[in-house]
Amino acid sequence: MNKKYCNVEEGFSGALNRSHFWFFLMVFLMAVQGSLFANPGQELIMESGQIESASTANWLSIPLKKSYASPIIIVTLQYDKTQGPFMSRVHNVSSSSFDLKIANATSASGNSNCKANYFVVEEGVYTVAEHGITMEAVRYDSTHTDRKNNWTGESRTYHNTYTSPVVLGQVMSSNDLRPSEFWACGEDRHSIPSATTLYTGKHVAEDLDYARVTESIGYLVFEAGDYNSNNYAFSVQVGPESVTGMTNSPVVTYPLNLTEMADSVHLSSASMHGSDGGWPVLYGEDALTTESISLAIDEDQWKDSDRSHTLENVAYLAIRSLPLVMESGKFEASSAVWQSIALEKSFTSPVVVLTAQYDNNTPPLMTRIQNVTATSFEAKLALATNSSSGNYMCPVQYLVVEEGVYNATDHGI
Repeated sequence: MNKKYCNVEEGFSGALNRSHFWFFLMVFLMAVQGSLFANPGQELIMESGQIESASTANWLSIPLKKSYASPIIIVTLQYDKTQGPFMSRVHNVSSSSFDLKIANATSASGNSNCKANYFVVEEGVYTVAEHGITMEAVRYDSTHTDRKNNWTGESRTYHNTYTSPVVLGQVMSSNDLRPSEFWACGEDRHSIPSATTLYTGKHVAEDLDYARVTESIGYLVFEAGDYNSNNYAFSVQVGPESVTGMTNSPVVTYPLNLTEMADSVHLSSASMHGSDGGWPVLYGEDALTTESISLAIDEDQWKDSDRSHTLENVAYLAIRSLPLVMESGKFEASSAVWQSIALEKSFTSPVVVLTAQYDNNTPPLMTRIQNVTATSFEAKLALATNSSSGNYMCPVQYLVVEEGVYNATDHGI
């Protein structure tokens, strides 16, 4: 476990007052910032959200909570077989917003709406050592378009080393008037991305008007697993080859490994077993629970009305923001013995700050900390003088906060 703590001598100030709250806060923020950015490297900036009603009629501007130099955006739609088929479209990506619209993947016209989940992360390469997660976020221009019975993709090179890569992506521009969808595979269209081979690209499924102009593609690669990073909990996997079409029965679910409801879930095709082509969607109003995801593969209706589909693997990312975990308290400390302080909450990497309270009739005292765990720490006073001896005691205030980076938008501070 990582442990960060700070000891501060109070001096001869006497009673604690309201200003100590701000002092505690300042020291805490300095301790956390120093611990997280001691290693040089890129900061991991990300966010996720849900749109209740994306429309086929109008572009919707989505403001971002954070500022990005080069945002990579993933969008997953949520609807059932009574709606669609829909494809997601993104354009006008900037440092603080992007535009979103859904497109009818059919010759039918008229305005329709559905839910959409989005995930945004700064383009870059991230590692467990610096960021708590193995991931890369990449953007490139796609000149090739795949379609029914023609599945080759575009060869890509990993920037990290992966054992079980999970790839999700998005067509991030709308240069062509007609939509296209992201997909990925390994050695061939039947294989999921492997540790050595990755192909990504855009496809138009069964659209007979299959020509597309160059589009910008953004994609993410994760090492499969469950992570806590940058105040988010992630569950990232390639699910089994079991996901079927919108009109197949029953609806397929993937299990989730999160203790609480995810803020959003994101899906991408991890191969293309069905030669007609398709794309994954969250299925139904209650697609997400604390334990599972309901999902299906949708197909276009440009060529025919069929929306059934053969078994597919789907890559998924479930993400949940972690709360700001903190607590404070007071105890009587001694310079003679170490005292164990039990915490009410459990921490992964606690940052501990102590402040002693005494007056000018007491020799200078320092606070000491050792054996910091998820649920406790030990504290002791130390004489900061050679002219006094014996056991001294005084009240000590403590503040414990989970290591992390917090902002006013997500955490109120």
